[in-house]
Amino acid sequence: MSAPRNPSWSPRATGRVGSAAILVGLSFLGCPPVFWTPTPDRTGTHSDCFAHVAGTLASDDMQGRGIGTRGLERAADFLVEQFRAAGLEPTAVGYRQDFRAITGVEPGPGNALGWDDETAKLGRDFTPLGFSSSGHFRGSLVFAGYGTRADEIGYDDYEDLDVQGKVVLAWRYEPGERDAASPFDGKRPSRWSDLRYKAHVAREAGASALILVAPPETAGAADAESEERLPLIRAAGPLSEAGLPVLQVSRRIADTWLRHAGRRARELHAEIDADYVPRSFEVAGLEISGSVDLKVTETTVANIVGLLPGRGALANETVVVGAHYDHLGFGGSGSMEPGNLAIHNGADDNASGVAALVCAARDLARNTGDPGAERRALLALAFTAEEVGLAGSTWYVRHPLRALDGTVAMVNLDMVGRLREDRLLVLGTDSAPEWPQILNRHARPQGLVIESGGDGYGPSDQLPFYQRGIPVAHLFTGSHLEYHTPQDDIETLNPAGGARIAAFLARILSDLMHVPQGPTYTAATSGPFHLGDTRGYGSYLGTIPDMSAMLRSEGGVKLAGVREGGPAHRAGLRGGDRIVSMAGVQVRNLYDMTFVLREHRPGEVIEIEAVRGADLLTTSATLGRRGAESPAPDSPSHPSEPAPD
Repeated sequence: MSAPRNPSWSPRATGRVGSAAILVGLSFLGCPPVFWTPTPDRTGTHSDCFAHVAGTLASDDMQGRGIGTRGLERAADFLVEQFRAAGLEPTAVGYRQDFRAITGVEPGPGNALGWDDETAKLGRDFTPLGFSSSGHFRGSLVFAGYGTRADEIGYDDYEDLDVQGKVVLAWRYEPGERDAASPFDGKRPSRWSDLRYKAHVAREAGASALILVAPPETAGAADAESEERLPLIRAAGPLSEAGLPVLQVSRRIADTWLRHAGRRARELHAEIDADYVPRSFEVAGLEISGSVDLKVTETTVANIVGLLPGRGALANETVVVGAHYDHLGFGGSGSMEPGNLAIHNGADDNASGVAALVCAARDLARNTGDPGAERRALLALAFTAEEVGLAGSTWYVRHPLRALDGTVAMVNLDMVGRLREDRLLVLGTDSAPEWPQILNRHARPQGLVIESGGDGYGPSDQLPFYQRGIPVAHLFTGSHLEYHTPQDDIETLNPAGGARIAAFLARILSDLMHVPQGPTYTAATSGPFHLGDTRGYGSYLGTIPDMSAMLRSEGGVKLAGVREGGPAHRAGLRGGDRIVSMAGVQVRNLYDMTFVLREHRPGEVIEIEAVRGADLLTTSATLGRRGAESPAPDSPSHPSEPAPD
């Protein structure tokens, strides 16, 4: 998945379905479902199939299936063979739908940093961070402690500090990093330690650049060398730019600058961490100049596609089943352990979903039922580049291989490898009233407890389809501590549970392929997901960001829609608007939107500026409280990432 998943949606526990519900389900759309019994063949059982596909994709040989890695291409080749072996036919483009995806950024020739008569060396003394904006900067140096504002606990490194047009030097992390009694919560990083938040604060304070440095005592002697090593350049895409140059320098460089003011970094650090009082000041007589030059990098990647053709009068209609096969590679900004350069195998996220897809497609291809029965085509899609903004699924809906107006439903699998207590979540079922009957009918044979609900919005591959008016359902077995860490490995999966989900999926798809009338699309307003307006942090705006717009560098946050009756709806905002300012703060991306809403409480009235067509609109919105206008309170996301990264 492209964001931490402890989703806030309104579940309806349908439980183990009884006989009465089965009888009701038999009348789905007035037509009896097509039942068939899959039979094991020489490739083995469902469990064997699931374990083989998931185990191969989650092996170290696949290098975490990160965009730009050789392992991702190995995974694509493996899936082409799996689709072919399953009995799926090639499409008009074969088994691969190629497109270009953003892999990140790399330094250009124009990176520089200097002061007095000194010049720093790129890679040894300084490096730009991946979310930095490119550009030149010059200004006197201001030391701003940890470079953060935490009004809730009365800490502000910028209080009475003029940084307009100046270069800010700040430590990474937060005061009391290892103090369990710290007001910042020394047990784990607080949201005020987020590097993007520090850049946001510096930008809004008027700084010309932000320069970060590792504090002098965040590491013991044993790991001091690793702490001193400059971070790799990483970025989540062009719309994630901070809005000002952001760099990191070595401790040696920072110490040199602070000595201009007669101060020592170690003493400053000890003083701030002792009483949690900022010690910010301008370094008189020291001017810093430099430039950041970052270039977006791209590579060719492929959605893997396979077709089970339709028959008769329904042959031109399509059921799509999808799951993304990419993951985080060696970590980076999307990892819950961003400093850990290790293979992130993504066994649950999402080798498990692809495994269930392959096993279900194999069953459907090899158990075709009555050869004279009419049926829709089944298009199996293993998406790539989901983790960098749903790029693969967005590319598909913009370049469909089967007509979208004939696509009757899309079933998405994302993290289905951790079945616990027989509980399967199916999100997005408010997108068509027929979903509960379809799901309930097939839950009992697999002993599944189905919990379902919510609209089709959410940071996974069903979203682009739902935005095009297609009913969607997203199968999910729940979040866990190993999400987006190197610990999401094959040993943590439940292959028997994954096999049950694959069998369940095959029966759902069979219904969708054979019933004469497809599900009826409903534009739901239930709001199940954390989508960038900081649900879980107090205030609520009720916006639905357009995930596909993240691939275009327009700036601001484009809306796919707004929650009916929510603050944005009452303020007159609507789908297609692009929010560019909130509460007087420039909004360049979803991170900015998150930060603004974190700083305002429910009941506050904020001014919002949005672009609609060629017009700039100004309106006011009274922020709501999470839970008051949605079915259930939202669960907090990881503090370093807004959910739709």
